[in-house]
Amino acid sequence: MKSATPQDTQDHMLGAGAFTFSWWRKAVITGEDTPDWSATLTIEDGNGGLKTEVINHHLVLAAARKVIQHKPEYASNALVRECLNLVFNGDEADFDAPSSDELLQVMTLGEIVYG
Repeated sequence: MKSATPQDTQDHMLGAGAFTFSWWRKAVITGEDTPDWSATLTIEDGNGGLKTEVINHHLVLAAARKVIQHKPEYASNALVRECLNLVFNGDEADFDAPSSDELLQVMTLGEIVYG
């Protein structure tokens, strides 16, 4: 078993369609398609304002581990399943727009606010 690669985390977080949801305002990717990719995300903060956060491969895996250890309120079973795959069997991970959105919310807001 192996964790997801940086290319996997980039594909699942930035390419799964989460940014079609209205609360994601902007994503600026640097180092695209490299092991050192990062993305600066601007999101509605749930209180009427905007918040900016930077994510990368290591933060995605850390957030996935957090979800596995303690399922967040409002988290779907799909999120937990895909986080398990991401951490323990990267080749099996298959995030869709809703599950990537949930993990991105955990990463940027500390909880699932929108859903």
